Amino acid sequence: MAKKTIVSREVYGPVIRLAVGLVILVIINAILKNLPMIRTLAIPDVPFSGGAIVSVVIGIIMIVMFLNFRRDFAPRFQAALPAFPDSGRVASSAINLGIIIIAYSMFDGLILPLMRGFSWAYSLVFLLIAIAPLYGLVMTLYRSSEKITDLLSGKVAEATGELTKCSQCGETNPSTAKFCTSCGADLESAREVVQGITSLRCPKCSTENSPDAKFCQNCGAPLSETKQNKA
Repeated sequence: MAKKTIVSREVYGPVIRLAVGLVILVIINAILKNLPMIRTLAIPDVPFSGGAIVSVVIGIIMIVMFLNFRRDFAPRFQAALPAFPDSGRVASSAINLGIIIIAYSMFDGLILPLMRGFSWAYSLVFLLIAIAPLYGLVMTLYRSSEKITDLLSGKVAEATGELTKCSQCGETNPSTAKFCTSCGADLESAREVVQGITSLRCPKCSTENSPDAKFCQNCGAPLSETKQNKA
């Protein structure tokens, strides 16, 4: 339980930080572009507006955030899914596509006025740049389709009761297994104890815990006596 919680924090933490940072930057971008001094800014012999300059600066900051996010998130995502070793590569390719989309959206106000009659080339250039990470993402997913299928089918089988997770080591076993294939724990005894118990209340702090928990998730008190009383 603790290991699963740690892995979840390792994976979700960077995602939440990135999302919060992007929301803040979008708000800042909207505020700055609507300031009177930015809207009325006109530089002689320069075809773009002050708002376009603001968008480029905010876009560069977003790209730096995505680069840091890719460096931080991809290895954690791969560590969280050991059964899918290419998960880090998939995450990196998807993040690269996000960087390209941000650059395309934020730089147009600065670059398009400079291209004049060749504005069509702006979209074409970004499309060509996006082909490489998109191809890498599609091919990685295609090569890993069997592993992804096994990973998802295992989760479904566990949720539907076709697989039983050992309370001792966390290994998944067939629902008909009497002993864990990894540590040899008695699975039938564990089923009899857990059967009919929806939760375990800690005798020390009264926190509700899952029926297969050995120690309280809040204070760490042993739950063996509570489990025996309910059984």
